[in-house]
Order: sequence, then structure tokens, then C-alpha cells
Amino acid sequence: MSPLRAKAPRSREKRLDTLGAWFGPVSVASQEFAGDEIAQRIRTFAQSSNDDLLYALRILSGIRNSVTVIHGPRGCAAAGLYHTATGSNTRWIVTDLDERDTIMGADGKLRKSILALYHRYQPSVVFIVGNPVIAINNDDIQSVVEELHQELELPIVPVYVTGFSSQNAVSGYDTVLHSLLKYLSGKSAPTKKNETFNLLSVAEHPNDRKEALNLLALFGLELNIVPDDSTIELFRSAVAAKASIPLCPDAPEYLGLILQEKYGVPLIKVSRPVGIEGTGRWLKSIAAFLGKESVANRRHAKNSHITSDTSHNCIGGIVNGIHHRTS
Repeated sequence: MSPLRAKAPRSREKRLDTLGAWFGPVSVASQEFAGDEIAQRIRTFAQSSNDDLLYALRILSGIRNSVTVIHGPRGCAAAGLYHTATGSNTRWIVTDLDERDTIMGADGKLRKSILALYHRYQPSVVFIVGNPVIAINNDDIQSVVEELHQELELPIVPVYVTGFSSQNAVSGYDTVLHSLLKYLSGKSAPTKKNETFNLLSVAEHPNDRKEALNLLALFGLELNIVPDDSTIELFRSAVAAKASIPLCPDAPEYLGLILQEKYGVPLIKVSRPVGIEGTGRWLKSIAAFLGKESVANRRHAKNSHITSDTSHNCIGGIVNGIHHRTS
């Protein structure tokens, strides 16, 4: 059964045996991962921590011509202020649920909010983001989605984050990517491939993407960047691409695997492109898939002579490597 038939993906703890916290020597953790089963511990205290809602909003804030409805109490929308302050050009509102809404349901508020956003901004897509309150009271988001999708003839994508189903906040990335694939990419693999290659970039710094594009220009590829700074058209094109190239192997792992397993888009296995040697390995892995190893070897040999002090501490794929932003 396709994983896209579910409302949301399995948590990273269940899917990848991811550990949310570890207090102990690396040698012991390595021994556990080499065994048959990973023991999941419960962290008894944390001063503060991110959750999947914050990570979900991070991706959605970069999708062009979209609007986001954060369906929940106003406090759940605080993360949206950060993305507005850091230059996001997307728009969002919060339905501002109160105590009565959480008991009686708030599908009416949600419907009104979507209609107001649609008539004001004429977006290409509307995202509805849940939160812990919605996950607990099971507000009927899906009925509103189906009703207004037909009425407005507009893609409306529900994102079912819960805030508590996983202790690993990066699961929020998986949840958004799951919803984008499920609602925007079609139910079956396209019969004909296009000429593009997907560059899988999840919450990366713009400078990192720029350097990756400079490096991949060596191969003359037509790149389709998803989901960072993408559009729904680019996402629909991604399922017919020739292959997917992760900018980092961790955050877009779920996106790459589903594109490969459901839509037949090969996922190129790469290492993390950090530092000159790491970036060289990243580039060579892509070159090996394309059959252009000599091009990558010449470029890597040329730039291995560049010393790191010429970069003035800037991020550069051909100088200091590509640095993945994790916070």
C-alpha cells in the first residue's frame, strides 16, 4: 500500500529508529544501532524544544503564491511571525480558536478564513496546518477541504501536524512533504518523463542553493528545485523528473524515497556536502549517476588548491563546501 494513502507519514522514530535525545557515549549508541532493535527513551525534562509545527511552517513559508491557514489558537501561529520577519513572501492567518471552538468544532471558522484569503489574494494553493488542539479534538478539516476544493477549483492541502506524535521535530518536514505529494502530484506515475532533475532542498540557506546550482551547472542540467522557493507547478513536474539530487541526504529523505518508490524517479545517494572533500564526494556521486566522472574530478582537483581563508567565512560549495542549516 502506498504510504500516501495515510493522512500523515509514520514518525521518524517508527520509520527510521530515530533517537530524539541521547545521553551517553557514542560507542554505546553505535552498538545499539548495529543491533536488531533501537531502545526509545523518554526525555523526562526539557527547558524548551522545537516541534513538528515549527518545522512544517518553515517549509510552507517558502512556497510561492501560497497562503497558509494555521487552524488553532493564536499562540500556535507565533512561529509565523519569525518567517515574516526573515523575509518570507507568503501570507498566513490563524483561525484563533477559543474554548468553545475546541469543544463544539470550528469548521465554520476554517471555511470563512479560506474564503477570505482566496478572494483577497487569489493564491495558487491554500495550506491548512493543524496543531495539537486540532489533533486532540479531531476537528473535521477534510470535509472543508473537499467542499471548498470543488467550489473554488483550487488546490487545498491539509497538513496534519500534531506537536506530540514524535519527539523529533524534523518529522514536521516529512508531514508537509507527504501532504504536498499526496495532494499536488497526482495519483499515479506519469507515463512520460520530462528533461528535468530535481534538486531536493529542504529549509536550506539561499546561499547554499546558489552554490549548488553553480556546481551542477558543470553538467548542464535543467533543475527543478523543490520544495524551497518552489511553486505547485514545479512540484507537479517533480514526479516526472529523470532523477532527484538531495542537497543534503537527511531532511529531504522522505521526499526522495516517495518520488522513487511511487513515481519511479531515481534518488541519487549522496553524502553531506560540507567542506571541500565532502562537497567533492557529493559532486562525484552525482557525476557517477550521469556518467560524467571526469568533469567532476577535474573541478574538484582544481578547487582543492583553494585555501579556506579566501572565502572570508562565506558559504561556498567550491570553496568551503555547502553548509546545511539545521536550526
